[in-house]
Amino acid sequence: MQHGSLFGLIFRAILLIHEQCGLIGRVVVTDARYLNFKLLREETAYRVRLTIDDQPALEGPFDVELSEGSRLAAVIDRIENDTCTRDDLRDLGAELWAGLTADDRGRAVAEAMAVNDALLQIRLSLPPELEQVPWECLYDGMRFLAAEPGWSVIRDPPIERVPIRHVSALKPELRLLAVVPEGAGLRVEEELRNIKLAVKQVENLQISDLRGRVTPEKILDGLAQSSPDIFHFVGHGTLDSFGNVTIRLNSEDAGQSEFWVRADQFALILARHPIQLAVFNCCYGGLSTRNSISGLGPLLLQRNIPAIVAMRYPVADQVALRFSEAFYGALLRGENSGRVDVALQHARYKLCLNATTDQWRSFITPILYLARDTEKLFEIMPRPVANIERRLDFEDVPIPNELVAALSRRRCVPIVGSALTRPLEDRLRIAPFTLQALTEHLSQKCEARDYSILLEAAERAGLTEMAFQSVSEVFVCEQRRYKLIDAIRNWYENATPHLSHLALATWPVPAIFYTHFDGLLEAAFAREGRTPRVVYALANPPDLQQNHQVLVLVRGTLTNDESIVLTEQENEELSATIDRLHPSIEQITTAVTGRSVLLLGVNPRDPIVRKLARRLIRPRGNQGPAYFVCPNFTACDKAYWASLDVEWIQAEPEAVIAKLTRLIPT
Repeated sequence: MQHGSLFGLIFRAILLIHEQCGLIGRVVVTDARYLNFKLLREETAYRVRLTIDDQPALEGPFDVELSEGSRLAAVIDRIENDTCTRDDLRDLGAELWAGLTADDRGRAVAEAMAVNDALLQIRLSLPPELEQVPWECLYDGMRFLAAEPGWSVIRDPPIERVPIRHVSALKPELRLLAVVPEGAGLRVEEELRNIKLAVKQVENLQISDLRGRVTPEKILDGLAQSSPDIFHFVGHGTLDSFGNVTIRLNSEDAGQSEFWVRADQFALILARHPIQLAVFNCCYGGLSTRNSISGLGPLLLQRNIPAIVAMRYPVADQVALRFSEAFYGALLRGENSGRVDVALQHARYKLCLNATTDQWRSFITPILYLARDTEKLFEIMPRPVANIERRLDFEDVPIPNELVAALSRRRCVPIVGSALTRPLEDRLRIAPFTLQALTEHLSQKCEARDYSILLEAAERAGLTEMAFQSVSEVFVCEQRRYKLIDAIRNWYENATPHLSHLALATWPVPAIFYTHFDGLLEAAFAREGRTPRVVYALANPPDLQQNHQVLVLVRGTLTNDESIVLTEQENEELSATIDRLHPSIEQITTAVTGRSVLLLGVNPRDPIVRKLARRLIRPRGNQGPAYFVCPNFTACDKAYWASLDVEWIQAEPEAVIAKLTRLIPT
């Protein structure tokens, strides 16, 4: 109950944040609708021409007053001066969206929005004097579209006929060059580490960096040597006394540390190199000053670079770090890898999610200039996961001799959870088929769309299972239980047993308690040609023969719809069942002298695991010792489990499984 109360407080706080941000989880792009808004200047006003996909254009007046002295001009000034509130962004964004979608245009956009699972790409073609308007704050009455999964806000170059190189084929081998001038005083090492962690998971991308005294000539040499597809710049930008964007490099003169180059000079440095994506994680890289096209982004488009990500405003170091981590995480991993528009949207989403009262401008700061038909810039090849025994130093895992002996003598009963595999080395992606990934997937299909905040809070509190249960509860309330089961079954459709599952299926143990419902341990037994006696429901177990191996599916399984335990209410009912646990289940561990319990891949704070363990472990009886394998546990965890005399093994569950499989006879 304490966990439930804590989680309820977390969940209510999350709902409040969700209401403020209007955010949902990440979506997979399966189709796209293209909303092309072109603003045309007339003598005293503007008109909007909307083209959706290849449909006939719709045209009408753009009745939004942005002239100097107007109310919205004052709002823009507050945004420019970083004194804006969320209400300012919403005010301007709502007026801009209303102006773009008035009359027939609004009805056409509504029809495009009705297409399920389609990315809605807003492409803005603007006259130079409207480039300075922060269009990335577009607000449709419910949400900021630039930070909304399933949407993308892109700027066309502010001049006609930009000679963009056509990306005819996706390259099999890719290179990234990171440029960091010395003396920046930023947390550049942390940013480079984040990028390298993302690159490390990609098979066909190599990274090199240019650091120290970075001069224009040194950048030219680096470009010539690496011929990068991605150019990433970390440093400073500012506006000179004439309002022109300048970028800080290092001087050739040993007596001077700084050399500020104008945007057009920097664009000249990158000219004639086959760069597909340029990212400027510095201030003002995306700014076009009023009545000019002097921003770095538009100039690079003119230099034949199809995709440019740059910062429109000054950006705090922590915000820049969060941006690069989220952007490259989405660009290089996951179902939408290689799509720069989706990666940029995801980075904006993360910035909006984490914006404090003095950082609301942060999520509209990144700007994407993108040539048409170049959304999918790269073909990303994930690095294959090496064999478990090659990539885990399981020989260094300390295994108590008594545990090995108990397993060898069929005196050990494992309680196994979903976290059997090692967490990913980076925090930029979610591994497939994990409970965390499934929670995100389900949250996209119902109104539990505050996934990111919810799961981050749940992870910190050690309550991932309860986050999943809450999302399941919302899903069932909206769409019925059978649809939830169908969605989960579809999610696991291509899942196969991990090496850890297969190893467990060979262990000489009298029983295994499996607390997850994915069916993978059942599949592992089938693959190994073993047929244990299966308990699908704790409340009504079959007759359990003394010498027959038993597989107890604590939360049921996808292969038996009636057995599966998913929602909060169903877990509460399961908890009540464990309170009056059937004697034949309890006697699996308590009726035989010397039997030990081994907890593997379960959460020490999972209420179901805690309650089950208290029925199966009798520390002052005739049982053997109990062991808990967990890579990270807290003093609170140890304090709770101390009454069960649990011996902790601080290691990855898959490493322990790999070593025990080597040590015990099968």
